[in-house]
Amino acid sequence: MGILDMFKIPEQKKFSPFWGGIKELLSRAMFYIGIINFILIMITAYHTSIKDIMPVPFWIFFMTLTVVLFIVMVFEYVVVLPSSIAFSNRQSYKHDNPLKDDITKVLSKLNSIEQQLRLSEQQMELYKRQLESSDKQIKILERNIEELLKTKE
Repeated sequence: MGILDMFKIPEQKKFSPFWGGIKELLSRAMFYIGIINFILIMITAYHTSIKDIMPVPFWIFFMTLTVVLFIVMVFEYVVVLPSSIAFSNRQSYKHDNPLKDDITKVLSKLNSIEQQLRLSEQQMELYKRQLESSDKQIKILERNIEELLKTKE
């Protein structure tokens, strides 16, 4: 065991969803707390130091930070969110996931249905040829009957 083995990334383990649920709820709650913190820190920063360094009215300071926040939100939406979703999907597909197992079963059933449909299509094509042949025979018989009726008259 070398010294570099200490720096290996540990293997991920499967645990109860409890910890993930707690983290998710805390993360969602922190969003609202973060808004309050952002506003309070902004007000504090303006009144304690920024208005002394840059003599701008508070509303200009507030609007500047709002525009910066909007730019960050656009970046988050355009770049980070799709990447995060792709990563999350890859992680959930890589590890034991009942949805992956269900998708595998559905694909297997779909392949089976597709094979049955191919057989059914082949049978339908055969029936169609037989029907066309029967139609031709019926037409020939109808002509023969017409000819017989004409000769009888």
